[in-house]
Amino acid sequence: MESKKIYKDSYDEMVRIRKQLGGDNVSINFKKLDTTTKGMIMDALRKTIATRISSVQDIVLGPQ
Repeated sequence: MESKKIYKDSYDEMVRIRKQLGGDNVSINFKKLDTTTKGMIMDALRKTIATRISSVQDIVLGPQ
């Protein structure tokens, strides 16, 4: 189990990220996140990017 300090740092980073979501740029310092949160965010990004690459690729390159 991770320490209380790691969870506190992770909490603070998540709050900071949430505040940025209304803007055009969001930065994530993965070093400040606990293991579970980091994994969940990375997985969500990976899935979203893979889906969008497939969709946008057809528009940019045409059907393959």
